[in-house]
Amino acid sequence: QPKRRSSDSSKRKKKRRQRRDDATSSSTLEEENRTGQKKKKKKKRNDDDGNETQDLTRPTSPVLEGAMISQDDEQFVLIDRVGRKVYSSMERLENGDRKQIGELDDQGQVVVFKREKDSGIADSEEQTSNGPPDCKESDPASSLFPYETDPDDHCESPLEAYEDILSLLQSYARRKYRNTTSQAQAQKQLSLYDPYYCNGRVAEHLKSLGFPTVYNRKEDCYQVWKDVSRYPKCNLLITNPPYS
Repeated sequence: QPKRRSSDSSKRKKKRRQRRDDATSSSTLEEENRTGQKKKKKKKRNDDDGNETQDLTRPTSPVLEGAMISQDDEQFVLIDRVGRKVYSSMERLENGDRKQIGELDDQGQVVVFKREKDSGIADSEEQTSNGPPDCKESDPASSLFPYETDPDDHCESPLEAYEDILSLLQSYARRKYRNTTSQAQAQKQLSLYDPYYCNGRVAEHLKSLGFPTVYNRKEDCYQVWKDVSRYPKCNLLITNPPYS
């Protein structure tokens, strides 16, 4: 009998120790889980805070409004009405920022800086004689047109606009002239038509991108379209139509 009681007591002690160990292990696991969840939440908050801080410190570009002005020379400019600044649509500074060429007066009208105040660098005689880059002409009668022009319509697309569709033009040329020896040769054979001449920069931009065959002449396209025999032969018509 005494031996049996000793054995039973030993078993009960062993069971109590096992329950304590199990409870301790369970408590440890719960504590580790809580710690891990806290770390995750803290990390998430840090991420959110980091993202929010980045959004707040990220510089925002001003909203620019395009407009044609006729001060000295007719030109297309970009206007920041919030900052009351006027930028050139074509020229940029050495760091890549847009070049400010004027400002808005109290009435919201564009006031263009004088040349000597423009950027601290005098313009070359060639630029002075030929006007701003986006109004460059190749013939002496550059300011004369055989049709009526509207300043709001008389705007040219920059080179960047043609670069945006360059891959489409290259793909079409490759498919159209798949039997040619090279991609460059296919682009040379592709004939493009832009009926709106403006100041003739269309052909220059497309030629610089590898498409030299461009029909873009100083003529009234609406009159040309009335006569089917005068309609230019082309593979693609590509243009930025006037607002009106």
